Parts: sequence; C-alpha cells; structure tokens
Amino acid sequence: MKKSLVLSVLTICCFTLLKAQPVLNSSLIPGPGTKWIGLFLEFNPEQYPVGSAGADQSWDFTGILDSLEGTPEEIIDELKADPFLAFEIVEPSGLIGADSFPEADFAIRTLIDFFFFTDIYSFVDQQADGLYDLGNTSITEIDILGTFIEDTSTVVNQMPTLEFKLPLSFNEHFIRIDEDVEEDVDFDTRTVTSSRDSIVYDAYGQLSTPFGDFDQAVRFTHYSTENTVTTSLSTGSVISNTNTSTVSYEWYSPDQLAPLVDYDPPGVGEEAGILTFYVQTDVVLSNEEVKRAFSPLSVAPNPAREQVQVSFSLENREDRTQAYLFDMKGRMLATENWNGLASGPQQQTFSLPGQLTPGTYVLLVRGTSFSGYQKVVVK
Repeated sequence: MKKSLVLSVLTICCFTLLKAQPVLNSSLIPGPGTKWIGLFLEFNPEQYPVGSAGADQSWDFTGILDSLEGTPEEIIDELKADPFLAFEIVEPSGLIGADSFPEADFAIRTLIDFFFFTDIYSFVDQQADGLYDLGNTSITEIDILGTFIEDTSTVVNQMPTLEFKLPLSFNEHFIRIDEDVEEDVDFDTRTVTSSRDSIVYDAYGQLSTPFGDFDQAVRFTHYSTENTVTTSLSTGSVISNTNTSTVSYEWYSPDQLAPLVDYDPPGVGEEAGILTFYVQTDVVLSNEEVKRAFSPLSVAPNPAREQVQVSFSLENREDRTQAYLFDMKGRMLATENWNGLASGPQQQTFSLPGQLTPGTYVLLVRGTSFSGYQKVVVK
C-alpha cells in the first residue's frame, strides 16, 4: 500500500473561493460518518500529462474509462459492494488505542483489503494552523498457508506531524516531514534513512474524471526526497550512500471533502504509473470495531542461533497451543505443540531448525482464544 494514499486522506478539508483562486479553509471539517472509496489503476504517463503550474489549467482523465469494464456507475456499485480501499471519518472515543490520543478531534479509518486485511485509525488534532497527525492504531490480518497472523499495534508520534497547513492559498507550500530518520542495525551494518516531504499548491483549473467534472479543481505537487547511508559497524566506513527523489500530484475540489485524484508517476525503470480516483459514498463499511484475540509475545535471545524462550500470557487455560516458524515467503519451517497450559504468564522453549540461513523469520503462536507473533532474527 502506497504511503501517499494514506497520507492524502489526512489532508481532508473544505474549499472556499477567494476571488478567482480557491483557498483551503479550516472552517469546515468532514463530520463523523463521511465515507469514500478509492479505485487505483495503472496508466501511461504519455496519455495523462499533469500540465503546468498556474491558473486556468485543464486536466482530463476520462480516457482511462476505455480500460475499465463497465460504466462509472457500475464500477462504483461494485466497489461499494466489496471495497478494497475505503475511508471513513469516525469519532475517536471508544476506538482501539484511543486512550493514547486524548487530544484527537476526529479519526480517519482506512480499510485496505488486498492480499491481507488492514484496519487503520489515524488520530487527527485540528489546531489553528492546520491538521496534525497524532499517531495511529492498526489491526492487520495476514493469511500464511491457511494460518492467520494477527497484529494489533499503536504508534504515537512523540512530535505530532503537521499533515496539512490551514488556511492554504495559491502558491503556498509547507513541509510535511522536516526530517524523518529511521535507523536499522543488521549484523555488521548500520543503515540510516532520512526523508523530507514538501507540498506546494501550484495550480488550479478544470478537472474531468470518469466520475465527474469539477470546475474549480486544485492541484498539489508533492516533492519527496530520501537519503540512505549504510556504514560498517566494525570499520565505520561508508558502504553505500544513495539519494532518491520523487514527485506526485493530488487534486481536490470544493464539491468533495476528500481527494479526487492521486497521480503517482512511474519510478525509474517502470513503464506505468498509478492513478487513484476517490468517490464519496454511502457505503456501509462496518458497524463494529475490529477486535482480535491478540496478545503480545516476546522472544529471547533475539538474534538467536539454536533456540528461543517465548514469553506470553494466557487469560484462559489452553489445552493445545501450537507454535510455528515461517520464513518471510510464508513457508512453514518448524512447529511445536505446547499442551495443557494454565492461565497466567507462560515461558516456553522453541527449538530452531538446524542450518537456517541467517535472516528474519516469523514465530506464530496460536491457541483456542489466543494468538500472537514476533519476528525472530537468526544469526
């Protein structure tokens, strides 16, 4: 799932007109119950140019309808019946992990249903200068060889990110991520990745899509840069230093409180890009929270060589608990049964198969009313 799709939904706002230029205004935010669905398609960038910056631009994406099966109405009905990318504004109270976000004014629920199912709640704080991303809770199901891996996690942004500046006028820009740094230590290497994401409102005009025409459309241009440096822990020397940059686009309209189009050009060596169309809808996504019988577990040592101690807690007695080891391609490599476990804290030994290739694996533990997993690094 592309990061830009999720972040684009956090830029929800309302448009008002100031003279001839649409201005993003903070006076209205979509209320709870607002829903929309997304449809993304491959496209040939030569057929759909993004145009120039400035006023009175014209963008026509209706030609992509030739590659779709059915009319726009039929496509929307199919998506409503079985949405694989859907969003909804919800009240933050009562959501899983909501206690971690007491300042949230609303939450955005994102449903993604492709090879795995993910239910994400992004908690948003509306302040005088814009919308801030406080963090998120995600519930994920992954089916590996008929065995479900379930994960519930909450991420709290210690420094809330300004996801959208409000109000925002023509030719204004802001930096979404000033500097986001991730560090990964793997055996004898240390990799540090820093990224920067800036946005500029640089064009407005008429937009046509298979799902409607919009006379006052606004275009945003996203500039993303990423620098990755890998060094040797033993010598301190730089092994690699790479820089990448990408540009993508989004369109909004005063007639819809969500993005209309997300345009992601092809990367280096790619022939096709991705066009995503968003349609506001009355589709019923769900009336209940997704609740999973998930409990955290830990393994030690990690990294490991021959065996690991698996620690977890059971609310109820489990007559039969099974542990599975998978590689990252979903192949099951080993299994053990732990029978007759009483409720309370547990510590079990799992023996790793001999001659495992160094790398990352997944240890899954399942019982009748318990499941949890943890990544295991084998050295």
